[in-house]
Amino acid sequence: GSKRRGADLRAAMLNQMRRLRELTREKSRPRVLLVIGTNPVMASGPGTVLDELLDCAGGANAARQSPIRAPTFDREKLLTLQPDVIILTLPGATPLTTVQNDDRLAEFRNLDVPAVRNNRIALINDPLVHVGGTNLPRIAAELARIIHPQVSNEIDAIMSSSSDTPTTAPSQN
Repeated sequence: GSKRRGADLRAAMLNQMRRLRELTREKSRPRVLLVIGTNPVMASGPGTVLDELLDCAGGANAARQSPIRAPTFDREKLLTLQPDVIILTLPGATPLTTVQNDDRLAEFRNLDVPAVRNNRIALINDPLVHVGGTNLPRIAAELARIIHPQVSNEIDAIMSSSSDTPTTAPSQN
């Protein structure tokens, strides 16, 4: 019975991803910096799983022009990127505090970019955020909620639909 269950799980995951993509398709696509490490700031670049999930969630990767998949950025380069949203993807990390008080955000202090000016810095600390698997729809949904909070209820409906919900471990957020 595992083969059938696997096929059902795959179909449910793909359906959730399709529905998230459809929900965000017509929305604005803010520039999102997906931070995978701090000190120095390291981002998820083009061609990564996180990059694909970001596209599904309705964001544009601020690091998309990088020639490598995990570029590092100093303050000067961060200024040129002008991210609208900064999302730290740090498995198991403690919640963020403020830009002024959280050492993980030190590179963003007093940085004149939209994400800092508008307080659009968030954390996804799901233990599986960097691991591909049955968690992918859940991570895409978390990204979409941060990028497009105005459609959080619709995202929740997509993720809670019993016929579409893959069996996965609960989020550790």
